[in-house]
Amino acid sequence: MATDHQRYDEAMRKGAQFAWDNDWAEAIAQFGIARVERPDDPVVHARLGQAYMELAEYTDSLRMYQQAARLDPTDVVMLGHVADVFERTGQLDQAARTCMAVAEIHLRDRSLDRAISNWERAAQLDPGLLGARQRLVIIYQKQGRLRDSIREHLALARIYQARGDVPQAAAVCQAALDLDPDNSDVLAAVALLRRGRPVPEQPAPSSVPVAETQIVSDSSLARALRSAAQSLEGDEAAGWPTGTAPAEEEGGSPVEDARQAALADLAEFVFEENSAGVGAELSKSDRDSLISKAIEYQTRGEIDEAIDAYEQAIRGGMRQPAAHFNLGLLYQERLRIDEAIEQLEISLQDLEYTLASHFALGECFRAKGRFDEALTHFIEVAKIVDMRTVKREQVGDLVLLYESLAETYAVKGEQEQAVAFTTALAEFLSTKGWEDKVKDARQRLDGLAAEGQTMSLAEILAVPGSEQLLESISMTNEYSRRGWLDTALEECYQAVQLAPFYLPAHLWLARLLEQRGQIEASGKKYVTVSRVYRARGDPTRAMDALERATVLAPLDMVLRSRLIEMLKRHGEIDRALDHSMALAEAYYQLAQVDKARDKYQDALQLAPRGSPEKQWGHHILHRIADIDMQRLSWRDAARTYHQIIQLAPDDERASVTLVELLFRLAQSHEALAELDRFLAGLASQGLTKKILAILNEMISQQPDNLGLLNRLAAAYAQAGEREKAIEHLDRLGELQLDAGLRGVAANTIRAILSLQPADAEGYNQLLERITGAD
Repeated sequence: MATDHQRYDEAMRKGAQFAWDNDWAEAIAQFGIARVERPDDPVVHARLGQAYMELAEYTDSLRMYQQAARLDPTDVVMLGHVADVFERTGQLDQAARTCMAVAEIHLRDRSLDRAISNWERAAQLDPGLLGARQRLVIIYQKQGRLRDSIREHLALARIYQARGDVPQAAAVCQAALDLDPDNSDVLAAVALLRRGRPVPEQPAPSSVPVAETQIVSDSSLARALRSAAQSLEGDEAAGWPTGTAPAEEEGGSPVEDARQAALADLAEFVFEENSAGVGAELSKSDRDSLISKAIEYQTRGEIDEAIDAYEQAIRGGMRQPAAHFNLGLLYQERLRIDEAIEQLEISLQDLEYTLASHFALGECFRAKGRFDEALTHFIEVAKIVDMRTVKREQVGDLVLLYESLAETYAVKGEQEQAVAFTTALAEFLSTKGWEDKVKDARQRLDGLAAEGQTMSLAEILAVPGSEQLLESISMTNEYSRRGWLDTALEECYQAVQLAPFYLPAHLWLARLLEQRGQIEASGKKYVTVSRVYRARGDPTRAMDALERATVLAPLDMVLRSRLIEMLKRHGEIDRALDHSMALAEAYYQLAQVDKARDKYQDALQLAPRGSPEKQWGHHILHRIADIDMQRLSWRDAARTYHQIIQLAPDDERASVTLVELLFRLAQSHEALAELDRFLAGLASQGLTKKILAILNEMISQQPDNLGLLNRLAAAYAQAGEREKAIEHLDRLGELQLDAGLRGVAANTIRAILSLQPADAEGYNQLLERITGAD
């Protein structure tokens, strides 16, 4: 079909005029006409793409630009427009990939500058785009733009790190160091990679090539960073960039690990863009210079000079926890303990330095002879270390254990034992591979803990020969698991001899005795352990041990009474109520019914302090009522059921039993009143069948009860069961006539007639005789 050239040209001219006047809607209409005439023309599609973009109709704009690019694949301008639309719509990954395609076309056309511009744009749109970074690394290096090449090396390292490929990230850093061995950015990145910290982003690329000979490094900072990096590096075989090979270290305390982490943090801080301190008095360059000097002095062991540099930086407004931490350690080395404490209490607030700050503070307070404060910090150290190893469900129990441990030392006030504990902990955490030993100890402790109990690491660390003790108890556990109880018992006795004051070993001995059927011996051991825990000021585990003894001797009233008093005294009210009811039940089983009732009454006095959702008062009153019923104490039982109903008005058992008791006590008026109250509640819930069942059951026991018959007849009438209602009203009328209640009987007959009985005539005659006789 021939096209109308004149129509096409006219539409394009008008469209261009409308576009000049920013009347984009009319421009689209005209370009649309032109597109109909020449559907394969890339130019008209490009004009439509522009018009739609000006109206922010990006979907149509993208469609037009993509069609224009397909119609003329050699026009990279159209692909650039496609990238623009992708960027405006937030599809940055698509925009970046389009820029990559444009760059490749420019590279084939030997337009290197334009290719670089598109690779740079692609990297900005999608910082994780590996291809763009790899291209830029090579191009910058060939152009002599080494600073920009190193920046892209670090970007590549960041990408590999984010993907979890740390060895490849390290290899990229090594390639960067080959270009500039003293580059502080790369040295900082090495230290951060080794610690698992993210490599920071670098400044934007420079627009002017910089020759390799023009790169000037801050030599002091570079040396300091290299020292910090090397202190964190492994060997070359591990894939890490190496300068001077670091000597193998023996491992250190949490303080040593945190010291190196602080150096890396400060190195990273130097290269942050917006890293001025709050109320900073120093310029960025002055601050960076001080930090660089402090790092270098510290790594060279020039303590006084490092202190001076840190002090100046902090006075100048720097607020980095790493600086406060390192300064605190330097003060500690110079025995300026009070100043060390001041700085470490600041770094303590930062989670990264909490563990090491507690440790260093413990050492500081110990040096000042303030053992109570030292102990507080060392217990926190043990807790933090231990919390890192336990399962999530154990955390709550472990927190309580450490709170109990702290209270124990506080109550006892025994300086000698506190010093022994802090010394043992400090020595353990200063040994090589302490972290692995902590994990191993936790695994063994978890294997030894019975019945979901959690054991603290602090206790075992405070015992001399803890490793041998753990091994012995572990073997005990293994023998027990295999069923070799005699061998397990012998091994457990050895553990007790190794550490006679380590109570968990005694608990294991008690469990083994229980497994061998030596119930009395096991119970005595639990009681003894409980007594010792109590003397040590650890009521929680004292109660746990005593509770286990009551399981073995459920009828030992004295033992359970002692446990109840302990539980009450320490606020364990629900557990105290559980055992109070068990104590009453034990007396009941021994046929001491009066004693059982007294114990239930004692429990009832405690019930208001228990958890409301457990409804202790309700349950206890039912047990008291049961005893009263068995003793045939009807009045006591009635009073108890009254109390139950006050607590639980909908309690069917209590209400029905109370009605029956009141009838038995010849309190018919009160019985019917209680019955009416309860039935009204059921009626409000639409429980008609329940009402009929209750009334029928009561009438089966009291067939001539006029009040019950009247209510049953009314219930049947309400339920629409007319014949049964008439049947029960007829029976009610007979009983009323037999009792001489002629007026009341007449009303009953009238009620029958209102239900339209089949023998209405007979009922009318009966009514006339009754009323006529009156």
